[in-house]
Amino acid sequence: MFDFRGYRIPMTDKKIKDTVTWGKLLLGLGVVEEE
Repeated sequence: MFDFRGYRIPMTDKKIKDTVTWGKLLLGLGVVEEE
C-alpha cells in the first residue's frame, strides 16, 4: 500500500508504525469525507 522506495533513511519499527498509523488516519478521514 505504501511506497517506501523513496526513503533514503533506514526504516525503524517506530517509523513504520507511525507511517502506518498516519496512513490509516488519512484513510479514515477519506472514508468520513465520502460519507
